[in-house]
Amino acid sequence: MKPAARRLIGILLSMMLVIASLFVYASLLIPKYKDIQTLRGERSALNGLLEEERQAVEAVKQLIRQYDSISDVKAGLAITLPDDEEAASMINQFRGIASSNGILMSALSIRPLSIKPTGMEEIVRPLGTLRVNLNLIGNYDSFKEYLKAIETNVRLMDVQSIQIHNAGLSSGPYEYQIEVDTYYQL
Repeated sequence: MKPAARRLIGILLSMMLVIASLFVYASLLIPKYKDIQTLRGERSALNGLLEEERQAVEAVKQLIRQYDSISDVKAGLAITLPDDEEAASMINQFRGIASSNGILMSALSIRPLSIKPTGMEEIVRPLGTLRVNLNLIGNYDSFKEYLKAIETNVRLMDVQSIQIHNAGLSSGPYEYQIEVDTYYQL
């Protein structure tokens, strides 16, 4: 074979090799490259979705923390303004305050008052009122402490009237008649 023919065969083989490599590139690599680009796009979208989900989970956790604090407030409000009369609890509070301040409770009566409509029943639950009449016996300083304890009691109470009677001695003990309103939600 002549050297010119060998060169021609070498050039043709080289050209066929280039054409074969272009065919392999076009038929095999380009579709896989497109698949890779599609998968990269999906991964990017999924990463964005994952970040949105993380933010949503964090927002829900924050709402749960806020709800927990609201439920604590609601529980505290339920003690201050109970859902029903809870007369036994109220009587125990009056007796406990009296005994801790050295006052003798000689009588107690409870009378429910009429419920006054607020006009905002769809927003605010109406309040019921119980009028408690108490007869107490003790010295004046103990009575002042008793009134302070009622004022700072956990249950909402308003003293409506106070009457003081001397039990016969000028220095005490005195007899006190007080009317206290306590409230509850309907």
